[in-house]
Amino acid sequence: MQHVETVLRSVIGRPFEFECSEIIVKGILDHEEPLFQGPGTISGGVDGQIAFRLFDQSPERENRLPRILESINSQQSLRLFGTDFHETQWTGGWFVPDVRFSDGGHAVVSGELPSIGARVKLGFGAEWTNSTALYYAEKLALPMQSATETEVRRDDEIVFRSRRTDHSRISDSQFSIEIREDLTSGFTEVIAQNRPGLMPPIAEIGLADALAYVLCRISRPRVVVRSSDNDAQIIIRVCTLNARTRLPDPIGGHPQKTTACWEIFKAFLRQYVGWEELSPVATANHLYEVISASNGTVHGFMASLVLAIEGLFSQLGDPPSEELKEVFNSLHQYLAKWPGDGEMKERAQGLLSGLARRSHKSILQTLANASVLRPEEVESWLALRPKIAHGHIVDVSDEEIWAHRGRLITMFHRLILRTIGYHGPITDFSGSQLQFVTFDWKESETPGE
Repeated sequence: MQHVETVLRSVIGRPFEFECSEIIVKGILDHEEPLFQGPGTISGGVDGQIAFRLFDQSPERENRLPRILESINSQQSLRLFGTDFHETQWTGGWFVPDVRFSDGGHAVVSGELPSIGARVKLGFGAEWTNSTALYYAEKLALPMQSATETEVRRDDEIVFRSRRTDHSRISDSQFSIEIREDLTSGFTEVIAQNRPGLMPPIAEIGLADALAYVLCRISRPRVVVRSSDNDAQIIIRVCTLNARTRLPDPIGGHPQKTTACWEIFKAFLRQYVGWEELSPVATANHLYEVISASNGTVHGFMASLVLAIEGLFSQLGDPPSEELKEVFNSLHQYLAKWPGDGEMKERAQGLLSGLARRSHKSILQTLANASVLRPEEVESWLALRPKIAHGHIVDVSDEEIWAHRGRLITMFHRLILRTIGYHGPITDFSGSQLQFVTFDWKESETPGE
């Protein structure tokens, strides 16, 4: 079994290939016999998918041929189990293999996987114990707070000295996290001590999503390491380097970015404390949709912003009172028993569901009164929402679109920052030039309090 550092050095920022004495390809069920097995390789580039290739040497291949053909024809998703020459046991799934048969009946099996994982020995040092670590195959554009000094001595004489700001530490009652650039490669690594309420695998999702928000870029780690007291699980995953984005981050260009960035990072990460689902929180889903749309047309970007903003402020709206709930439940029960026209009944039930919620305009006005939003941002959203609903956004002039664009970007960030409970400096993108403002909303007047 290899040490975690050995695997990291062979994978991060470079193509890799694991030569395997045996690779086994199986179906979903553990008790089933392997479909293919034999020596082969598991490989990958600096980024992208993980690939494998094996030369099938299965015994009694003729008896397995019907199952193999059924699997190929039905495009079943399969699993991989590989043992490399260091006796490291790799597993991965799910994939549909490509199988090529020779005239002599031999088979070469290949495919691509989104991830592979293995148990490895712990690294040296306390940081490896009970931690979650993310390793990116690139240098992320993060505002680091602390510096590393390097000296080169020759016969006790300093011949070279350098200083670079390359790491940040977050240490408080909730988190103990170090974000740093590797001294050799310069690539970014994040190591967080596991804490109650934020354990693997939720911790790695939260850390990656919080970084994605302060960068406003879909950056994913190439390797994740989950360390316990005795050993570690290492996972190599698909990632894309230098992912494009046209969505500016909430503190972009601000003179206080170095400190504010990490306050926003912590506030976003707190959403995952106690989170139990293996999927991102709602704010992260909206974020990824908007980032993806930002790389397309400006009209598509605007439509995505408008819809994401609607999803965000709807979460901040007050739920109906218990008294009002009882009234609408009674009306729903009456309609359910009403023997009238079925189509009319369905429309009336839909109308009741809409009436039970506060109007968009009412929620937005409350948020504006609480200094979460500003009147010009609300006006832009109210002007564009009906156009998007009816497919008329292309009717808006270029000058108007660019004016709305800045306001909606600022509005989008204000709603996310309100959702995560952040107070502090932010960047305002609504004007022709960046403005730096303090985001200080009023808790007592904000819906949902």
